[in-house]
Amino acid sequence: MNKVLIVDDEKNMREMLRDILRDRRIDAIPCGDGETALEKMAQEPFDACILDLSLPGISGLEVLRRTRDLTTPVPIIMITAYGTIDTAVEAMRLGAFDFIIKPFDVSRIIQTVSKCLEAASLVSKIQWSGPQFEDSRGQTIQIVGQDEKFRHIFDMVQKIARTDAAVLIRGESGTGKELVAQAIHCNGPRKDGPFIAVNCSALPDTLLESEFFCFEKGAFTGAYNVKRGKFELADGGTIFLDEIGDMPPGMQVKLLRVLQERVFMRIGGEKEIRVDVRVIAATNRDLEAAVADGEFREDLYFRLNVATIFLPPLRERRGDIPELARFFVARAAAKNNARPLEVPDDTMARIQSYEWRGNIRELENSIERATILGDPNLIAPSQIPAAGGKREREAASAEPIALPDGILTLDEATAMAQREAIVRALRKTVGNKAEAARLLGISNKTLYNKLSDLDIKLSVDVR
Repeated sequence: MNKVLIVDDEKNMREMLRDILRDRRIDAIPCGDGETALEKMAQEPFDACILDLSLPGISGLEVLRRTRDLTTPVPIIMITAYGTIDTAVEAMRLGAFDFIIKPFDVSRIIQTVSKCLEAASLVSKIQWSGPQFEDSRGQTIQIVGQDEKFRHIFDMVQKIARTDAAVLIRGESGTGKELVAQAIHCNGPRKDGPFIAVNCSALPDTLLESEFFCFEKGAFTGAYNVKRGKFELADGGTIFLDEIGDMPPGMQVKLLRVLQERVFMRIGGEKEIRVDVRVIAATNRDLEAAVADGEFREDLYFRLNVATIFLPPLRERRGDIPELARFFVARAAAKNNARPLEVPDDTMARIQSYEWRGNIRELENSIERATILGDPNLIAPSQIPAAGGKREREAASAEPIALPDGILTLDEATAMAQREAIVRALRKTVGNKAEAARLLGISNKTLYNKLSDLDIKLSVDVR
């Protein structure tokens, strides 16, 4: 039986819509305000939602906007007695399935709900090869893939999840490291605890300690209250440390102590705080090279590297690309409350032939962009980047520099060698700086500094 949420502050309207839907064997759940509606949609699945524009507290448009952040967005039918063209356009831009003005004919609401449920059904009937699991909010998470390498990863996830061991997930940017970390957490004994993710390269060195452990009241100017850090928030659950290879040396020492002793102190604190946290780390760097170069602590490396999962880049599992493409087409349709677009054979051939240096993340972004901006019925080949196209040619325009004749100082020779190594790495990765940094065994930050210091420029700014 389909389930529809009715959100309207007028009791008579809620009851009328409920009776109309229940007469057609649709389970209708009434709700009087936006906050409660969002809580219900986060807690249980709905096939559609009839949402009034004018609500107490947050508006219907704000509810619509927030539903886009749900793991499984709910198709929304907006209704209002005070509709304007601008409001209708904004609602449709935010992804509303339809916009209906009160008073409306019963036949209109029945027809609209039927079409909405049909579109949702088309998406839900698509079957995927990979495993599913539920996150802490009860939302279904899907891992897509049937390549032999990836099926081996599914087996490893099941085995590792049952333990409490530290895990190191390795692979290029965009290969799905956080998704695999969530799968480990949600299939293990800590699944009812929190899952806290931290990107170690996204924060300045000076803020990382505060983000991890936070501070006591009065620890510094502006510290008016006690603030809990990520490790405290993850107590009883899992903390996911993304881009662990970019963590500064001073922070590595403090992290090692937490992993060994399971205790830490807030900034400005005087007592130790004990936590029970599972650590899952991820990196796209060559940590062994970083250890050899003294950029990453060997003892921390061994502490994190109890169990290791290597995620292959998308170009090494091309057999999964069609299924991933169809998955993202279906997800884009659900997110935008529309039918999934057709992917013709020539479009799919172009999708499979492209390198996807940004891996799964780049593929998903390209599919969603084509869904939003392209033909309303299908994804045309022209909407997919071509192998060997402009971006790849421009990336390859940075040629290695020949060493000049004559004697060079040691500093000049070192700079020339570094420049040539960086340019070669950028050519090999088609301008993907994160992947180039991984090949070179340096952090993203170090690579960007070298690009500036050595005056290395590409003809365009490519990822």
